Amino acid sequence: MKFHILLLLITLSLAAVAQDLPAITGIVIKDKQPLPYINISVLTTTKGATTDSLGHFSIENIADGNYTIRFSGIGYTTVKKNITITSGQQIK
Repeated sequence: MKFHILLLLITLSLAAVAQDLPAITGIVIKDKQPLPYINISVLTTTKGATTDSLGHFSIENIADGNYTIRFSGIGYTTVKKNITITSGQQIK
């Protein structure tokens, strides 16, 4: 049986050094429980990550722009979320 992946939080964080690009960080949950080992891809780039055992992930050095983030895992329905990254902004 397939379940939908619920993205609880995506936070855009800025590094302390002005030269660094923003990062996309967050946690993937379902039914209030973190989902480990979910694959996260920033489509049209080579960037991506996999959630850790607590559902946390981080994708660093993402330039400002519009992106589609894809969340997928075995036994789960793939979910896509459109985001816009602007330096200094937080996305929830």
